[in-house]
Amino acid sequence: MDISDIKVSSAVMHAPWNAYRASLVNVLRKKIANLKVIEDTNREGVWQTAKRSWLSAFNTNSTHHLVVQDDIEVCNGFMADLPHVISALPDKPIYLFTTRNSVLEAAQNKDSHWVRQYGALSGCGVILPKWMIKEWFEWLPTVIPDDWEPNVDDSRLALFLLSRKESAWITIPTLVEHLGASSSEIGHNNARRVSCNYLGSRRPREIDWTKGAKDAPTAGSGMSYEGYLKKCKLST
Repeated sequence: MDISDIKVSSAVMHAPWNAYRASLVNVLRKKIANLKVIEDTNREGVWQTAKRSWLSAFNTNSTHHLVVQDDIEVCNGFMADLPHVISALPDKPIYLFTTRNSVLEAAQNKDSHWVRQYGALSGCGVILPKWMIKEWFEWLPTVIPDDWEPNVDDSRLALFLLSRKESAWITIPTLVEHLGASSSEIGHNNARRVSCNYLGSRRPREIDWTKGAKDAPTAGSGMSYEGYLKKCKLST
């Protein structure tokens, strides 16, 4: 897909009662043009907010949709340069964040800017082609009840990708940083849950994203779809 054909819409999942996160969202709105803020005004939880965030893609004419959390920051030139990133893998699920040093090491060992990971759960920033969002939401009710616990989105996406024998494609460097690692709204506080290699002040267009796009190394759990279903106490 040519860079000029790529159009990216975006949404942020937001807990509006949290003043710190509200301040971060104000910054994100300045850096991400036309960012749709999806507020959990009724405190329905992560999944309901995520669902509305992903489905907001269909109110746009985009080819790809980005969903981010409200406790992140983005690198310099983020939104303007995303088409350069996407053009390397336009039909793949692109994950913009990871904490794992094993992922970084896999990329460095192969001189790659991509690493594949099966069962990836980090959802600070994810881009999906819009056709994939449609297929994901058609698949969901056939396997996962809407009220399934845990009330999160990343497990649902990981299961969907595993059902297709598809991995997450993680950018190295990462394009977002997790600022709320010690202040999780769902109790997952972990000060170490920050990027293993954040791009920061550099721009994505400075990176050759074709490196590894055809032969990316694999790192991570390698969990099977059936194994994940069993772990999540689900069945087809």
